[in-house]
Amino acid sequence: MGPLFAYSISCSVLLALMYMAYKWVLASENQHRFNRIVLWSIYLVSLSAIPLGVVADRWLADSSEDLPAGLIEVGGIMMLPVAEDSASLADIICSAILWIYVSGMVVAMLHTGVVAVRLALIVRSGSGADACGQRVILIRDEGIAPFSVMGAIVMSHKDYAESGEMIVAHECCHVRHRHWVDLSS
Repeated sequence: MGPLFAYSISCSVLLALMYMAYKWVLASENQHRFNRIVLWSIYLVSLSAIPLGVVADRWLADSSEDLPAGLIEVGGIMMLPVAEDSASLADIICSAILWIYVSGMVVAMLHTGVVAVRLALIVRSGSGADACGQRVILIRDEGIAPFSVMGAIVMSHKDYAESGEMIVAHECCHVRHRHWVDLSS
């Protein structure tokens, strides 16, 4: 298994464990700014903990450790000989896990692309207006709840007519705090 795959699995496990702890302890709290900071910290810790651990291990490692048996020196470089044997069951399982992982990544990327295209089509289908200094996009589809995306507020004509001022005020808070960044990560 490659180092990138091992790093991805380690980060995923660490991220899942920390997120479960967050859900258990803080998810029901109404301290939104603190919760947002904790969630972003979970991302940063899960992505950087493994590389920092590897760097620390190398830094703290004793340089006088014995070298592995079977080293061959080629042009001043120490190398281990590669054994040519058939694929073992462990190699096949690792390969299968890698393909499942890559397939999951491809499906997630395709899903994200489809959602982005759908959002773009919804935004493009609407007409523009301004309210409270924000760009408001009014759409005809009444089945879509109001939302904000990348600085624009999207809502149906009906919602705008019935309670547009209140919805715009609410969505302006989301735009001002850039909550769309949290949803896209």
